[in-house]
Amino acid sequence: MNRQEYEKRQLDTWAKSKPISDWRKQMKNPKSNKELLKLVSNHCKPHEGKALDLGCGEGYHTVDLQAMGYDALGIDMHPKRIKDGQLMGRPVIEGDMHDLIAWDDETFNLVFAHEVIEHSFEPDKVLFEIYRVLKFGGFFAFSLPAEGHWKKNLTPRDNHTFKTTVPEFHKKLMHCGLTSFEIRLYALGSIAFKGLWVPNCGMNLNFSPHLFVTGTKI
Repeated sequence: MNRQEYEKRQLDTWAKSKPISDWRKQMKNPKSNKELLKLVSNHCKPHEGKALDLGCGEGYHTVDLQAMGYDALGIDMHPKRIKDGQLMGRPVIEGDMHDLIAWDDETFNLVFAHEVIEHSFEPDKVLFEIYRVLKFGGFFAFSLPAEGHWKKNLTPRDNHTFKTTVPEFHKKLMHCGLTSFEIRLYALGSIAFKGLWVPNCGMNLNFSPHLFVTGTKI
């Protein structure tokens, strides 16, 4: 698959899917949303400076980061979702996580990517770019499906172009310079985030295993 095929595949898939606002309504659970944000809140302090929200969609997490105290900006390659976010007054623009050339080295205090890196065409390039634009001492926070998610076939549209395991993603982070981090495993239900920590992918067959990674650029 080349870059043009990748972009067409991603845009076509999202064009056929529900807006993120509908997806969030389906998963509406105030406690679960707080639990997810709490992970960033607890591990990425202080909450100040510039934050970049990769694959932001309509900017829901972008405004969550703003509420924490960050000067947050979201980017996404889907033009309609960016337009919808802008109409809601959210700080979102079109952009590609593989190429953050619009920003200088060491621009951001936080780079956030919620359920985004699995859609990457070149994950190493994404991680290298994150390293480049992140300030020393800045934080990164990612969530992405873990091994077992696809085996359970909980994703009706397989537009996940990057599938990984904990050891493989550990190696990628190290290779790309993001060497100070923790990887946690959490369970994502098919209806709502449950906030349940599980020690291994096979513990609870009712949930899909995901990784949450937090770290610091050193």
